[in-house]
Amino acid sequence: MSTESIVVLRAENLYKNYIQGDVEIPVLGGLNFALARAEQVAVVGRSGSGKSTLMHVLAGLDTPASGNVWVDGIDLASADNDTRAHVRSESMGFVYQNHHLLPEFSALENVAMPLRIEGIDRASAQEKATHLLSEVGLAKRLSHWPGQLSGGERQRVAVARALAGDPKIILADEPTGNLDAETAAQVIELMHVMSAEHGCAFLVVTHDANALPSFDRVVRLADGVLK
Repeated sequence: MSTESIVVLRAENLYKNYIQGDVEIPVLGGLNFALARAEQVAVVGRSGSGKSTLMHVLAGLDTPASGNVWVDGIDLASADNDTRAHVRSESMGFVYQNHHLLPEFSALENVAMPLRIEGIDRASAQEKATHLLSEVGLAKRLSHWPGQLSGGERQRVAVARALAGDPKIILADEPTGNLDAETAAQVIELMHVMSAEHGCAFLVVTHDANALPSFDRVVRLADGVLK
């Protein structure tokens, strides 16, 4: 990452432990990380290494025992719930292994929904959703329900929805975990294209070794730190 790059997310000295019975289990142990604008970074690590915990802490969905997570000049680790929710709404998008599309709404309605929640009128929200779905190759699937779409198409809708709020950062937790190899490669390539076109950073947790060479950086979570 260039020293001249604009950092959109910075984590400093993150510690996180969990208590199971009488045992304290360290998950993050002084972790440091920076993500630049439009950078595409993959996070890998063995099962149970804390990758999902890391994503939750970076998103402000969980708080570290100590340390800082800076987004838009705000430290999510010390911010209140309303402030964290505002930062997520304004600066972040999310893609999950299970797409979490609402089954009773069409692809168009699923993408438009976060815009409607933000108070954007129906016509404007649907216009933007239509544009985003066209960008991800689903111009002919606007009215389809999630149950009428393939797994890869559902994840394309999820990517479009994540982009709806013009985020600076998209956090993706195993977005290709339920897809076959060919479809997974297409979704990863789509993320790279969207990152370049929209200027947003992608931080992707993945076990897909075939996808790793296409990322700007690959970092491994082990012993509570990124290596």
